[in-house]
Amino acid sequence: MAARGVLVLGGGVAGMAAALSLAAMDFEVTLVEKAAVPGGRAVGYACKATDRCLHCGVCLASDLAEELAASPVVLRTGTRLEGLEGRPGDFRATVTGAELAVGALVVATGLAPAPAAGWPDLGYGRLDAVITASELEERCRRQGPPAARRVAFVQCVGSRNPAWGKGYCSEVCCPYALRLGLGLVAEAAAEVTVFFNDLQTAGKSMATAREQARKGLRLVQGVPSRAAGVAAGVELQFEDVRAGGVRREGFDLVVLSTGIWPGPDTAALARLLGINTGPTGFFAGHPGQSWRSSRPGIYLAGSCQKPRGIADSIAHGRAAAAQVAADLEEVRSA
Repeated sequence: MAARGVLVLGGGVAGMAAALSLAAMDFEVTLVEKAAVPGGRAVGYACKATDRCLHCGVCLASDLAEELAASPVVLRTGTRLEGLEGRPGDFRATVTGAELAVGALVVATGLAPAPAAGWPDLGYGRLDAVITASELEERCRRQGPPAARRVAFVQCVGSRNPAWGKGYCSEVCCPYALRLGLGLVAEAAAEVTVFFNDLQTAGKSMATAREQARKGLRLVQGVPSRAAGVAAGVELQFEDVRAGGVRREGFDLVVLSTGIWPGPDTAALARLLGINTGPTGFFAGHPGQSWRSSRPGIYLAGSCQKPRGIADSIAHGRAAAAQVAADLEEVRSA
């Protein structure tokens, strides 16, 4: 029966969490992922633990991927949604190579990092010693921490920028940078400076990282406006909000914390699904029920709806699954 089938679009942490929750409630779940393997960006991240766990959530992503492999969820990789017709409880979804009868859809298509090259004054693509946080993560995971004594993290690259239509805070970039910075201090004895607008470190999971950051990192309120190549590496020009005045300082490595943007397929997928996007370009959720889209029977999970970290995306995916189950039960009872 169509009402027992659910299609989940996107195999990142939110999609996996939603699919597994629905499968545990005896729904027939198909998970489609355009990449060759599920897991999304999170499964490529490295653990951020120092002498203590910093609750980065990477282990949660690995756990979900293992659960998915052992679950009854039908996984279709290299697959995209191509068409959709019908109504809640009776949708006909066309995906690459198949047509599926489902009662509901969960959209969990994730995010896109802001393009660091869009801020040429910060030196990305021009200076070898300027990289993004995700590139630093990949380097640490594959080769270990870089041999850089003085490291600067520059926050809000691609966030809080109304000129680009991205006036919002990406929320998770600050905790991400603090965890990466603390890792460099612990593993490479680096001197790490974090340049920020307002440091976003809310939530119980950040308590340990916040405490360690105050002790192990240099926190400077004031985001650099320009990077210049010098013999020793990179010189940053920035306004020191607390001390006052414009200053210049040299670093061996500069790491740009790029913000979270909607996924590149968001607008086209919204048109195909017949659902709305909000003013920031993410899928629009209902106030108070952010997992509901503007079209009944279609639900949202994770960072496709707004910037979210790993743990929050998992929780949002599970909340979406619970709502799907409740709504489909009403459809079946009607």
